[in-house]
Amino acid sequence: MRLMMSGPLGSGAAAQQERVAEHWRIPAIDLGVAVRAEIDADTALGRRAIELFDRGAELGDALPVDMLLSHLDRVAAEQGFLLAGLPSSVPQAELLTRRLMMRGTPLRAVVLLDEPAEQTMARVAARAGFDASAADGFRERFALYESTQRPVLEFYRDHARQGGIPCYTVPVTGDADEVFARIVDALE
Repeated sequence: MRLMMSGPLGSGAAAQQERVAEHWRIPAIDLGVAVRAEIDADTALGRRAIELFDRGAELGDALPVDMLLSHLDRVAAEQGFLLAGLPSSVPQAELLTRRLMMRGTPLRAVVLLDEPAEQTMARVAARAGFDASAADGFRERFALYESTQRPVLEFYRDHARQGGIPCYTVPVTGDADEVFARIVDALE
């Protein structure tokens, strides 16, 4: 099983990613973790990232994909993997999709957890006891997620409509077990 799974801030995506990885006995790999692993392993890619960080430059689209693929090579991903989160841009998503296909390890599916911002806000607020200023900060972070990730989400949805990687939108309603059951149903 080779999956990518993401959801908005507060949607429970991290917990569901963990459950999905355990269910299919595959490693869950976060891009940020892969980048740090390359840096910690002092690889050529990791050293290149440090050079860019030191200059205050962005990593671009290719370097994070190269780092992720290098990390996949080092973890036991023969049985598959779960990429936790989405690429940060459409060009990065296109490159990752193409490179995975070239390696013979294309994604089997993309799972997008979907929940309206206000529903997420109400659930998180009830659980954490947000005050008004924290709620405003959460709304700003959710809006940032929407503005940066919406084009990437649409890339994967368009790809699926054109016969590419299946893209499943799973509503985040009910308890965690119900959401997990919907994810498993979509993938099996």
